[in-house]
Amino acid sequence: MALQLLLPAGLSAQEAGQKIHIAACATEIVAELQTLHLASGGNKAAKAATWLDIPLNVFTLSQPIEYEGPRTLNFLATATAEAKPVASIELPGDARSYLLVFVPNEESSGYRVLPIVDADFPYGSYFLVNCSLFPVAVNIANQKKVLPPGGKANFAGANGQPQDVRIQASIHEQARLLRSTSWQLAANQREVVLFYGQPGSDLVRCKHFIAMRATEVSPHKSSP
Repeated sequence: MALQLLLPAGLSAQEAGQKIHIAACATEIVAELQTLHLASGGNKAAKAATWLDIPLNVFTLSQPIEYEGPRTLNFLATATAEAKPVASIELPGDARSYLLVFVPNEESSGYRVLPIVDADFPYGSYFLVNCSLFPVAVNIANQKKVLPPGGKANFAGANGQPQDVRIQASIHEQARLLRSTSWQLAANQREVVLFYGQPGSDLVRCKHFIAMRATEVSPHKSSP
């Protein structure tokens, strides 16, 4: 299923040799590309890099993985220097920890990547990103915010207690209910909620990804 996305814009900076932590997930898996590979450290052209496995899950974020290198990340289908990237991202800003949401790229057989700065997304909270073409109004336990296309916002959880949730999209100035339910989130959890559209329709859908607090950073190295 092709997704229609309006990705939030950001500034970028290039600096080789940085240590950066990344966690990943996907809205759906493309062509069995469920584990991608990323060259870390060394010189990829000289085949001196360590290859990292980047697992993609459609329900949860991966554990943090430590990467070392420039801020342009090229994800490959196979752990070989000759492979062509199936996804690339130039990390915005100068943060050292990111959540990466992989979305099917309707223009290729790979992915587009939505970066989220880890520090913007504390545990015990929801992080909502509107990648649709329409405004989305969110009310979580009387915390009310309107997310314009490309907008994002945090909402505090209630330490495991249920919270009433109502979400509406304004589609051609007509309100359309997306959610009327209750959510609950523990203090050691956090959840990404992504709103997106489908090409050729005015539908706005949402996808949830949940993460538990990690005890340590995993290297996720590929086998030689």
